[in-house]
Amino acid sequence: MTTTAETVTGGPATLPLGWGQVPALMEKFPPRTPATTWPATEASREEILDTLGKPPFRTATKSAQQARLQGARWIMRWLATFPGENWQQRWQACPASADARGWTSHIRRFGQEIGARPTHSAMTAGLLALICADAVRPDLSWLASRNSRFLRLGVEATRDAEGFARLRADVPTDVLESQDGSRALIVLAHLVVAYGGGIEDIRVGDLLALRARSATNRTRPIQLAYGWLRDTGRFPADAPGTLFHLEVRG
Repeated sequence: MTTTAETVTGGPATLPLGWGQVPALMEKFPPRTPATTWPATEASREEILDTLGKPPFRTATKSAQQARLQGARWIMRWLATFPGENWQQRWQACPASADARGWTSHIRRFGQEIGARPTHSAMTAGLLALICADAVRPDLSWLASRNSRFLRLGVEATRDAEGFARLRADVPTDVLESQDGSRALIVLAHLVVAYGGGIEDIRVGDLLALRARSATNRTRPIQLAYGWLRDTGRFPADAPGTLFHLEVRG
């Protein structure tokens, strides 16, 4: 399969970039390596709960706030039973980090063993709060399995409100509010969660790696998110002009 320089570096890319060229492209634009420690994940239980009680983490309703705090307490109590020097390392050591669908069942069993009944709703609210507070960072596969709109809204409000606001100012509203646009925002939120930082910290390689390992029928939101960042000058000038013509299998 042949390709042109324009396919790789930008311009009117009309031919697909074959799989043979993708590794070289990812070597030039490598994805970030997820961190294992950072200040927020090293905070104490009391410090994290105090953070969750303040804006922008505090919810508008008393009942929702109570559920978040209750769930966060249960999750941290359970995580404390696993090895690690911070909450992320404990999260990586626990079975929930490899069980996106059934992660709450592990904590519920733990609760039953000590005579308590933590609820599914409180735990999901608690984990969302811990993610928004950057105490734990589930990986991209875990996040994609959940694909929660509520997570995207929480991340947008708490992790990089200014970055998402700038993106909204650059991208037409009808595009953002389309089904693909909403999913592209979720992709960006997942990258913020998994790697830390904000919109401005997302690299070309982050999206290339995500695109390369995704099923063909699930790549359009990734391609769209890439295009937004590329077109608004957030990527180097020699980054690929688009991912829409990138083949992951040649």
